Amino acid sequence: MRTSSKVILGAAALLAVFLIVVYIPLKTGSQPEFTEKDAHKMLGDLAAAFARESVDGVLSFAAPDAKIAGRNLRIIHTYLRRAFPLTRHLFKYFWVVLEA
Repeated sequence: MRTSSKVILGAAALLAVFLIVVYIPLKTGSQPEFTEKDAHKMLGDLAAAFARESVDGVLSFAAPDAKIAGRNLRIIHTYLRRAFPLTRHLFKYFWVVLEA
């Protein structure tokens, strides 16, 4: 192997190590903490929104540009607005799902 090839290989290895050392802490350090307690609170709030039959409350958990079953939020809003008056005891059934 030529000397110039060894130098280039060494420089590439140093660059790779440097990028790994810098990238991994940035990637893991930038993620917010989302604990199990936060998840239970979020699901509880979602369950309460379903129990209140609050379409806006339920959809507040979705990103503005979210697609649900291939539909945008405007269409899902219409579906939920029509479906809530047709359901009975939704609160009871939703809690059964959460307890499972």
